[in-house]
Amino acid sequence: MIHYEVEDAIARITLESPPVNALTIPMLDAVLDALRRAKDDSDVRAVILQSAIPRYFCAGLDLAVLQGASADHVRALLDKLYVALADLQHDLGKPSIAAISGAARGGGMTLAISCNVIIADDTASFGCATADKEIVARPIDDGDVLATLDVEYETTCS
Repeated sequence: MIHYEVEDAIARITLESPPVNALTIPMLDAVLDALRRAKDDSDVRAVILQSAIPRYFCAGLDLAVLQGASADHVRALLDKLYVALADLQHDLGKPSIAAISGAARGGGMTLAISCNVIIADDTASFGCATADKEIVARPIDDGDVLATLDVEYETTCS
């Protein structure tokens, strides 16, 4: 699912979860663990986040996993993607680079923009929605967040 290697003081975190690198809690945990490992390694001077899947950097959240998921599950997933990832990238202490080849959609764009630099090849494309439905987070009582899958639109930019 995630490969981590260090060569010439560069940590490479490679997403490899066929067919499209869709994000789940285990995959996000693996990305966060790899970033922590790079952060704690004084020999690592930079981090590259990339994909091993041709045509896909990351398709975003795995919507099949979210449909019918409990509020706690959705909250945990969104917390990892938006809060834990941003905090870890902020405190990384070394530059991070998203190497984008292919599609970066939804949560995949979040992974990319969490990095300090994005390098995109000529096949890269970026989109705000991964399918006909987008997750919309709305605040509810006590600061909790309710995520729904009921907005139909597609917005992309290449």
